[in-house]
Amino acid sequence: MRADDGGFVAGTEQALYLCTAGEQAPVLRLGWEVIERAGWDKETEQLTVVEVTDFGQPEPVHRIALTDSHLLLDLIRERITASIVARRRVEVTRTSGLTAVARRSPTRTGDISVAFVLDKGLDPNDDAVTEAVERATAALRDDLGM
Repeated sequence: MRADDGGFVAGTEQALYLCTAGEQAPVLRLGWEVIERAGWDKETEQLTVVEVTDFGQPEPVHRIALTDSHLLLDLIRERITASIVARRRVEVTRTSGLTAVARRSPTRTGDISVAFVLDKGLDPNDDAVTEAVERATAALRDDLGM
């Protein structure tokens, strides 16, 4: 799909490809298992793609302007969902928690990786959060027989 800046966005069974305009512009390949979430802003007509990162690190965000994105968004949602092997929600406090998400390529090849989504207001450096991460990881390993 051609982006408004002359670049492109393409999706395959294994990955999403993003490229900005320009002859020397690199093509960014994001396996579905490394995409945390993606969304569409109707007002700005921008696709936003957020990558999974190591625990406590800022999430890389990619934005690309597209005019028509319905089919692409359907593909993105389906492929991200297909990359999820298991989820486990763990409380940190009575009102907040985190979700551990085990993923691998939707083609079911490669290793399983685990990422954590913290509720707003939680500090990844807090001891209670670290302990919750350990509990969630152990629960996922048990769920998956690892």
